[in-house]
Amino acid sequence: MVSSTSCLVAPACSLLLWREGEALRCSQIAPTSAPPAIAAIWPPRTEEPTRLDEVLEKLLQTYKDAGHMTARRLIHSQSGELVAAIVFVSPRPLQLGPAEQYVLATVALLARSAIEGERRRVELQSATDRLAAIAKTIPGVIYQRIVKPDGTIR
Repeated sequence: MVSSTSCLVAPACSLLLWREGEALRCSQIAPTSAPPAIAAIWPPRTEEPTRLDEVLEKLLQTYKDAGHMTARRLIHSQSGELVAAIVFVSPRPLQLGPAEQYVLATVALLARSAIEGERRRVELQSATDRLAAIAKTIPGVIYQRIVKPDGTIR
């Protein structure tokens, strides 16, 4: 947690929104308390999967209606899919200088890397679980053979 005295755009609140499987997640990244408007829309109250861009637009409009200024940085996957967004919220105008924009771009790249890494881990675990289930139902069809560096087979 970053204190409000060292926050890039103090007293702005910074939020990170991302999709985790079918669920949307929101995490506050600075400073200590979010403006109350987020409670009006978070978490999304629907049984159907909600698109991140729809929730983001609703969040930004809710803050605008409450008189707050917002700035956002969208984070796309390498394939172009919107995977996350960093949102700044402040009761006064936000002005990000070149240094803050550089830091924000770096944080966005790190967030994208972490989100995509977690997605790959989940996909790999799912594939491993499916293979284990197949191997369990058809014994003797799938087996492991190890060739050691000395050429012996086990």
